[in-house]
Amino acid sequence: NTHDSNKTVIRTGDVQCINSGAGFSHSEYNPTDKPAHRLQVWIVPRKSRLKPSSAIKHFSPNAKHNQFCLIASEDGRDGSLLINQSVDVYSNILDADDNISYPIETDHFIWIQIIRGDIKVNGHLLSQGDGAEVFDEQELLIEGLTQSEFIIFDMQ
Repeated sequence: NTHDSNKTVIRTGDVQCINSGAGFSHSEYNPTDKPAHRLQVWIVPRKSRLKPSSAIKHFSPNAKHNQFCLIASEDGRDGSLLINQSVDVYSNILDADDNISYPIETDHFIWIQIIRGDIKVNGHLLSQGDGAEVFDEQELLIEGLTQSEFIIFDMQ
């Protein structure tokens, strides 16, 4: 996808964070004949009247391979993109027949979104395009049924 206002090309593994506001214009298009698959997520900011900004960062498959890679956070820690909300966003590429667990802190809410593949989360099957809200659990037990990619939103 191309971001029209500055002709930035978004590639596989790139994450773009946009704070829109007065005077901000945005449009997107695919400059090729190949299908483009992307996930667009809107997170309501904690504060209003933020200065418009845009940032892009690439997260390699190795950084996400069978581990949780922090891609966005309120404080920008560990090289993640800075967002103005108390949410940590993690990406993971999990191999088939591999397992991983994610601890859930008290009073946190979790949303998991499946980008591709099939996984079981606490015994429930989720496939490409599926999402699930998780609450009243102490951890996510995630089993890769096929090589899968998913995103976890950990919200306070």
